[in-house]
Amino acid sequence: MKRVGFVGDFRNPPIQAQWYQVLEAGQSLGVEALRFDVRSPEDILRSFETAVKQQVQALRVSVDGTTRPNRRLIVELATKYKLPAIHGAREFADDGGLISFSPDYGHLYWRAASFVDRIFKGDKPADLPIELPSKFELLLNLKTAKSIGLEVAPTFYARVDEVIE
Repeated sequence: MKRVGFVGDFRNPPIQAQWYQVLEAGQSLGVEALRFDVRSPEDILRSFETAVKQQVQALRVSVDGTTRPNRRLIVELATKYKLPAIHGAREFADDGGLISFSPDYGHLYWRAASFVDRIFKGDKPADLPIELPSKFELLLNLKTAKSIGLEVAPTFYARVDEVIE
């Protein structure tokens, strides 16, 4: 792979931080990273057309206020242009996205409930520790992989938490 695209709404500061991580990782691997700032469905359409013209070979799609409500459009375009894409939320894979890697939200809700329980038992909210997600899930949409002609390596397949068929 020589070129990867990053799709997101760059008005959102965390998306900018993710972009710098993608850029840094790309540089260390000798992969050119291109950014696609999207703020509307029209921007998404133009970004995919530009990505194809610039011979982008894969995409990293952020999860933000623009991409999440337009996830079906993003998935449809990635499939149409046969661009492997990894998404940061499960619902993208559920809607036909190739791969998602994200926190396990069920586990996060369970952790939140344990904090509520501690508060009800008298702990002060200010004294509770801040926790980062500790459990993540990797999903593969096998139907999408087949439709874009992607062969999944057995070593990757073995690491997947859930396969969507």
